[in-house]
Amino acid sequence: MRVFLLDDDESLISDFKNLAKKITIIAGKPTTVDVLASRDLASSRQMLFGKNGEKNELKTIKLCLIDYYLDKGESGITLIEEIRKKNKKIPIVLLTGYDNSKNAFEAGELGATTFSLKDDLLLKHDLFNAENLKLLIEQVLTKSKLV
Repeated sequence: MRVFLLDDDESLISDFKNLAKKITIIAGKPTTVDVLASRDLASSRQMLFGKNGEKNELKTIKLCLIDYYLDKGESGITLIEEIRKKNKKIPIVLLTGYDNSKNAFEAGELGATTFSLKDDLLLKHDLFNAENLKLLIEQVLTKSKLV
């Protein structure tokens, strides 16, 4: 299963990739989680949509995890809108470090499948919790009827 992650924090991306290697079963089925990651909107667009005949990775992605607030004043909401123009069904989780109902509402209005606080997925020292991540993936894929 291929997952796309957009987050401007390189250490978080690294931790996420390491954690994904530990997930071997999703919804009772053996699986391998392959992570395609990006730190900004420009490289995300290039990876997902291709450019000048390059490969379009969006077709290979089963789930997107997108950070709300990015460096340089960018927002993951922009990418959610662009993904939805090309693929209405792919599950998208908006990640944020800020508990803000306005963000959750905006995410839903623009096509995110769900909204998750990074704190709900993290443990001490900013390491992802494997079980919480696995549960999030299972819930989103089940809700989207992809498992």
